[in-house]
Amino acid sequence: MKVVRLYAYLQDNVGDDLMVGILLKRYPDVLFFFDYPESPSHGIRFESYRNFLNLSAFYRRWERINHFLNLITFNKRKDFFYRKALKYLRSKVRCSVYIGGSLYQQHTGITVQQEEIKLEDGPLFIIGANFGPYHDETFLKDFHEYFSRCGHVCFRDKKSYGLFSDLGNVSVAPDVVFNMNPVLPSTRGNKVLISVIDVRQRKNLQFYADQYINFISRACCSAVNQGLIPILVSFCKPEGDEEMVDEIRHSLPMQVREKTEIYLYGEDGKLLSLFAESCFVIATRFHAMILALIYHVPFFCISYNEKINNVLEDLDIHSWACLNDLSKVNVDRLWDSNSIVPDISQYQAKACNQFNALDRFLKAPNAI
Repeated sequence: MKVVRLYAYLQDNVGDDLMVGILLKRYPDVLFFFDYPESPSHGIRFESYRNFLNLSAFYRRWERINHFLNLITFNKRKDFFYRKALKYLRSKVRCSVYIGGSLYQQHTGITVQQEEIKLEDGPLFIIGANFGPYHDETFLKDFHEYFSRCGHVCFRDKKSYGLFSDLGNVSVAPDVVFNMNPVLPSTRGNKVLISVIDVRQRKNLQFYADQYINFISRACCSAVNQGLIPILVSFCKPEGDEEMVDEIRHSLPMQVREKTEIYLYGEDGKLLSLFAESCFVIATRFHAMILALIYHVPFFCISYNEKINNVLEDLDIHSWACLNDLSKVNVDRLWDSNSIVPDISQYQAKACNQFNALDRFLKAPNAI
């Protein structure tokens, strides 16, 4: 079995979990090993996949024996099983894969120096990313040189690709999640899914918190008045979605609050069925927009980042507004004015190109 080192954000975030799941299913005969010693619970959602190994979880299973060896050898064999397993796997690795979306935003503090480690285990294939926002040319120049040393980089929007299109190992394809091909229901329910983010956790968005909460509250009230069932949806607990769900729900009038449901992303696997059954989506999370498109659900997008704007522009979609314009949106007109879902079949068909370079590498004789 081929061995590939995996880098990903595995902290129960819908978008990243969907991307990693697609990757694992695409390469069932490749072992992807993930190593994040600080948190062995990361990636626990994928432990049922036979081609996924969370090395930190492996260490956890042998923790008592490790502790015993530490005691009797005065720490001379500290973390024995973990170190041996890591050494063995790294000797078998043919390449590394870094899969994710918003990987290279300057305001997060990411640097090329931090990313260098990902080049240590053979060619690095970056899948599904976008670049930016960034605010100085040095950041762009540093990553231009870094990407030139990668095995391949596939961006998910044309704007990011345009920044590095002079590099022969860079390409562009639609978001990885567009590789999903779900069975569409014959009928729709009366549910309105509303994905939220905690704008107060993001310094550049804090100013819009009141306007954002007010808009979502108005949308819930309007939905209830139309006989619809609003469902406030959390996509990522670590990033504060659940706190925002709770705050918005408590801002609602009692009669609306009683008819508003909540859904917190977890282990029950119901999220995708909710999209299949919904009649409308209000998407703040990027992949709430993508899932609405995949399930052919009319939607309105709240854009808080250029990564969203870039994809909307690529698809020529106009049913969206920026955070600072939400006060101008008439929520009562949402349900009627966005009933047409754009045909994205040709765009969606290109999503498999995210994996072209990795396909070629893994099929090569020296990758066996």
